[in-house]
Amino acid sequence: MLKITYLEDGIYLEYLQESVDSWKAARVLVSLRAGVSIYTESSTACLALPAYTPYLASLVELQERELIEVTPCDEEYLEVSLSGTWVAQSEDSEEGVFVCQLNHSSEYLLYQLWQESQISTSVMTE
Repeated sequence: MLKITYLEDGIYLEYLQESVDSWKAARVLVSLRAGVSIYTESSTACLALPAYTPYLASLVELQERELIEVTPCDEEYLEVSLSGTWVAQSEDSEEGVFVCQLNHSSEYLLYQLWQESQISTSVMTE
């Protein structure tokens, strides 16, 4: 499962071994016990990844298998769109969590590409 957490200061992607269904069930249970509202809906999330990656062919293959959608943003970045579930405290919340499930190798590839993009971004901003 891929879990993308959207916070005020950015996003954070995690690769988890847990299934989306078990994660969502646990999340609902925690919300009920804490007496906190929870909002879920089917949604799409996007990741910006470097356009010049040695794994571009793998991304194209995932797109051909209809697991993701890849769209060029500009000369330097690609936008990778994923289908899954948005979970937040309310319908209009800008902070929340997006979860989706692909096969393990596809999830791990996207996770590794995102991690590499974060390393190159942090090096460039220092």
